Amino acid sequence: MLNLIKYQQHVLQLRDEDTKKHIFDIGSISLLIGPNGSGKTRFLQAIVTAFDSEASYRSNSCELYLDRQIDFRPAKNLWGVIYYTPAQNRPTFRAHDDFVDASKVPAKNLFELVEHKQLFTDFGVELKLVARATIDYRRACKELAAALIANRTFRAADTSHEFDKAAKAREELNSITHYTHNQDAVLKMEEQDRTSHAEMTEKIIEDFRDNCPERKDLAAAMLVIEYMFPTTNIGQILQFAKNTIGSKYISSTLNSGEFSRYSNLRRIARKQLQQGKLESTDSHFNYTYVIKHPIEERHHFENHNVANLFSIELDNISSGEWALLNQIIALHESIEKLGRKQNLMVLIDEGDAFLHLNWQRQYIYQMNRFLKKCQQRFAIGNIQLIVASHSPMLASDIPRSFICHMSSDTLDRTHPPSFAAPLQSILNMAFEASTMGEFATLTINETIANLRKKCCSERDNYVISIIDDPTIKRVLTEMRDEIIDTRRNDRRDEVQAR
Repeated sequence: MLNLIKYQQHVLQLRDEDTKKHIFDIGSISLLIGPNGSGKTRFLQAIVTAFDSEASYRSNSCELYLDRQIDFRPAKNLWGVIYYTPAQNRPTFRAHDDFVDASKVPAKNLFELVEHKQLFTDFGVELKLVARATIDYRRACKELAAALIANRTFRAADTSHEFDKAAKAREELNSITHYTHNQDAVLKMEEQDRTSHAEMTEKIIEDFRDNCPERKDLAAAMLVIEYMFPTTNIGQILQFAKNTIGSKYISSTLNSGEFSRYSNLRRIARKQLQQGKLESTDSHFNYTYVIKHPIEERHHFENHNVANLFSIELDNISSGEWALLNQIIALHESIEKLGRKQNLMVLIDEGDAFLHLNWQRQYIYQMNRFLKKCQQRFAIGNIQLIVASHSPMLASDIPRSFICHMSSDTLDRTHPPSFAAPLQSILNMAFEASTMGEFATLTINETIANLRKKCCSERDNYVISIIDDPTIKRVLTEMRDEIIDTRRNDRRDEVQAR
């Protein structure tokens, strides 16, 4: 088991010699902490190289103490190493059989992601897979109106005259030169063109609704029309609209080619829209279907035709949760790949970078549980974790002896608070590390300074009330309430003393 790592002037302890003092569920959890640019990633790179039996060691100043023996190379063959970072600018490593760069594990197909649902439930993230379609039918009708205004041959003979006013306004606008004409006149002509175009758009919308009163049938046709726009000529789109929806404005004599494929798409859309929820506004149809049986329904939604019409999404997942999901899957698959090894060293570089402050607070706890389950699932004898972060929040879950401070003035400063330190102390460090906007940081720091002086103004109360982060708000509220309680007790003591 790995006990200690030395890199340049830094020492990172992983385990205590007294095994009775071990508190984590896996072999060890240690923390490299320091601001950006302090060398955390270089430290992790050096660890990866130190485990590589074929790498050059002359330029690598990292020493591994395996079971209290320095640089015991034969034992390294029993180890696998995993590196992960969510950052875009990633370091490069030499590829070999005992190492996996989990950062390069491709993002999972959403149906495959749901297969790992239990992993995410352990992290408190509930996955709900949905099929969605957003149909901007007003924009589609506006495009159709523009085609009918511009081309008389697209129009039905008995209603063609209704487009004459709009066509004339468009012709007049196109005939002028903006640089030589009076600008007031140009603006007036542009307004006439917009107004007449909007009027014809409304007529087409009303016409479609009259001809296709069943909302889901109309939505299915408009969904296919939206799909057709980027790749299909406008004459074929108008012909499809005439044949599937019906319209008194579109000519019946259009012959723009075969569109049986689009008719088939409409049948698929109609069938799907019979399930789920369809809402409508004055411009859109919004469709949502909850996929309750992902394994059984995957084949249907991955069908090429269905995939062209409906997008598959995770419902109500934040960007932070999405980052966490990808991290969990990448680590899980990498551990499975190296499951033949009896010892794994997992290196996570800024894994908490995109997480909410409260998620950062849980990060070590959740990783400890997650890796323990992986250890049991894949029958791995030992998993040890090293996390690199600039967030002091993680330090509150790590004993001081297992933290290596990477800041340049490490030797000249008192070590910041670590295991079970009050959140107020961690909070101060978090603000020093600039984890939020500068104005908010300075404003909240002023309130913290006042609370420490046992002062609490109306402004401080207001600042506390507008903080959205629940962890920060709770800590400052507790500090304020303590001041209020102290003042109340002091007044009571004064009264009793009289």
